[in-house]
Formats: sequence, structure tokens, C-alpha cells
Amino acid sequence: MSGTARGNLNVLFFGPPGAGKGTQALEVAPRLGLAHVSTGDLFRQNMAEGTPLGLRVKPLYDAGQLIPDDLTIAMLDEHLATLRQTRPDLRGILFDGFPRTVPQVESLDAFLATRGERVDAVVFIDVPQAVLIERILGRGRADDTREAVTVRQQKYEQDTKPLLSLFEARGLLRRVNGDQPVPDVTAAIVEALSPLIGEVA
Repeated sequence: MSGTARGNLNVLFFGPPGAGKGTQALEVAPRLGLAHVSTGDLFRQNMAEGTPLGLRVKPLYDAGQLIPDDLTIAMLDEHLATLRQTRPDLRGILFDGFPRTVPQVESLDAFLATRGERVDAVVFIDVPQAVLIERILGRGRADDTREAVTVRQQKYEQDTKPLLSLFEARGLLRRVNGDQPVPDVTAAIVEALSPLIGEVA
């Protein structure tokens, strides 16, 4: 079964810290009939509800450790099953915050394959580094010190940026200029994904 069968579209949002992935996901998902799935939100929701998976995640999350891929996939599996039941008209999923490493891409590929699906598109929100730093420091969050921002950017460069070439080789990458007003970025993303949406309409 093709990944672009009705309701099976899978889109990844990709970009460095401060690129606006979460902001754009909230704008784009409802316009295109996609469910916005943030792994960070899933972790927090499961911990708050005290689910079995949440109880396994909490000590790792509280200690600032990475959540193992098998736990992340298990949460995704449960959440997507619920979405399919409650939103039968759903065109697909917009993944925000996962995958971030090559092993996570492999885990997601394997998970989607069990559902007869695949990653259909990867939207890369491209923003110059100087603009990113200015944006993040301007948010005023306690954890947005210049040192912390530098560490997050280094981790992105080391672990996540290499995925660009992987997705490009698959012909999935759609680059969008993220250094423009939010509505313009949203319009560019919608335009980039519209041909795929037409296939599942």
C-alpha cells in the first residue's frame, strides 16, 4: 500500500532549534487536514496522566536523559491508533520533533512499514544561524541562555543535520525559507505540500 493512500500521509517537520517548527505545525496541520503529533507533547501528556508508558518515561525525562526509541515508538503507536479511531477523515500525520537522529529515522521507517506506510515528505525550515540565535535569545525563556543555545545548536549540527542528505537522497526534502514572516512561511509550506494533499483528497 502506498504511503499516499487515503489518510496515510506522513510528513516530517525538520529544522534547527528556533526555526519555528512548532509554530508552523500548529498553522499548517489544520489547513491540510493533518494531525500535529509532537513527541515532546506526548511524553508530557503520558507523564501527566500516569500511563504505564508515562511512568517509564518520567524518571528519564526528569533526569534530562534521551527517551529510548522503543518507548517513543510505543507512544506514537498508541496515539496514532486513537487518532485513526477518533478522526476517520484524517488525511495523515505531521510529525514534529521526531526523528532527530539516523537511528530514529530507521525506527520510524520500520514502524510505518508495519502499517503499510512510509514517510512521504520532509519539510526543512531553513533559517540562517545568526537569525536563529537572535530569535531564541529574544524569547526570554530561562533555559535560553547563549551557552544553552550553543549546545543545542551543536547537538543539532552533529546528530540531526546529517539527516538532510538522507532525506534529499530519497527525494523527500522540501526546503522552505524560514527567514520571513510567519504567514509567508506557512503559505510556502502549504504550497510545497499541496501536491501530496491532492493525492489523498
